[in-house]
Amino acid sequence: MKNSISEEKGQVSEAADFETAVSHTGYGRFNILLLSAAFLGIIGNLFGSTALSYVLPAAQCDLNLTNFDKGTLNAMIYAGSMSSPLLWGFLSDNLGRQKLLVFGYLLDGLCSLVSSLAQSVWFLQMFRYLLGFVGCGPYAILVTYLAEFHASQYRSRVILLTSMFVSVAFVAVPALAWVLLPQPWSWILAEGSFELRIWNLFLLVCSIPSLLTGFLMLFFCESPKFLMSRGQRDEAMKVFQHVYSVNTGRKPDTFPVKELVDELSLSTAGPTSVGASNKGVRIAVMAGWEQMRPLFGLKHLPTLTLVITLQLGALLGINTLRLWVPQIFSIIQEFSNSPGAEVIESTSFCSIMNFNKSILAQNISKVENISLTEECTVYVADPWIYINSMIIGSTCGVCIIVASFLINAVGKRMLMIPCFFMAGMSVLTIYWSSNADLTLTLFSLFHGFNEVAISCLVGVTVDVFPTTLRAMALNVTMMFGRLGSLTGNLVFPVLLDLSCGAPFFFITVVLIICSLASWLLPVTKMKALE
Repeated sequence: MKNSISEEKGQVSEAADFETAVSHTGYGRFNILLLSAAFLGIIGNLFGSTALSYVLPAAQCDLNLTNFDKGTLNAMIYAGSMSSPLLWGFLSDNLGRQKLLVFGYLLDGLCSLVSSLAQSVWFLQMFRYLLGFVGCGPYAILVTYLAEFHASQYRSRVILLTSMFVSVAFVAVPALAWVLLPQPWSWILAEGSFELRIWNLFLLVCSIPSLLTGFLMLFFCESPKFLMSRGQRDEAMKVFQHVYSVNTGRKPDTFPVKELVDELSLSTAGPTSVGASNKGVRIAVMAGWEQMRPLFGLKHLPTLTLVITLQLGALLGINTLRLWVPQIFSIIQEFSNSPGAEVIESTSFCSIMNFNKSILAQNISKVENISLTEECTVYVADPWIYINSMIIGSTCGVCIIVASFLINAVGKRMLMIPCFFMAGMSVLTIYWSSNADLTLTLFSLFHGFNEVAISCLVGVTVDVFPTTLRAMALNVTMMFGRLGSLTGNLVFPVLLDLSCGAPFFFITVVLIICSLASWLLPVTKMKALE
């Protein structure tokens, strides 16, 4: 719908649609404050999902961890995150974004905080599951919330910026672990029954970003796009005026748009869910179930299936290799320190991997594979492992910055296609790598290209689904993405037993398929947030 703007007063003379209204709010302090809160939220999400991988060596003796215990602890967060996306999705699409962001992040931070008090394996396992169950929803809702506060010319870059936040978290987690975990600190609160060690403190610190995000979200307003989709035009207008005022410093009543279109009357969804937010949770849940059905109808199912396939493949690749990076570099480091290391330049990657293949096949790092005896000793990891993880995270950030200058020019789909392809080629080339520096470079490129592709995929998902299904679609696709992560980590050691190159060839094929499948995505325009 086109709207004429008065040249004299700069006011929209017709009822404005969402894109017209949000474009008049500009970009300023409100957007920066919102992105700052989102930065903390995404950092909190990544802290919750990755911190434990650095804790296991330090907690091994304290909790008498076996290899099976370590495996279940890593798996619990994936099991939890696959249990609740549908719940989070339809609650967000019916009850609103902002209130669920407050509730979700506070609950996520609380679960992380309580897990930091763990004195037994079962306690930590239980709260890892709860952390996955609670933490999977806020991230998808946050991405949707960000998109619905930004005009079309900023939206793609803002969504891409969330991947930059992920890259910062990939650097921050090993950096924080490097600072804290080698310390010998402990506090005995109850002799023989309750003792806080340094890894407890590490987990406690990792809960802070989520708690802060939940608190900060109290000061933000509901998504105007969500309000318009519910027919609450007056409330949406107040939100637009508030954002405009914060961004420009002018009075709210000077906002150029004076009337908003009635999206509810134009919606094909009909009044099924009208007023659900005003009739209590029970009505909202019932309306949510009804509203979910179109997502799996003939109109949206082909696109949903394609996006699910791409998300599953992308996260299978990145989350499998990301968890294996410390183990692979640990084996390379051991090989380089072994007799005959002077010939490493002419040694194939598979020769290096086979140097300690039994450790890799157990999906447990060399530094963690210590027999549990009465003389159990806590291992302090080599700083080189932390540094490599930070380099990979930094490379992801550089790739995101470059992509942010390209995405508006070439579009999300055309950026995804080469990024998936280059990520696959980087994994394939690792097979011929013969030294640690080249391997680090290839892993860094793989993570960078794959992270850009994932961010573009999230942006496409936001564009192609309507407001009333958007959060649900994101949650469903991310649920399958986590299934890919779980599958990849189970398949990797099995393929490794068959052949050193098999798991790398497998991931390469998956990413090449993702590159080819990306051609089938609908071409989304910058104003596709309808």
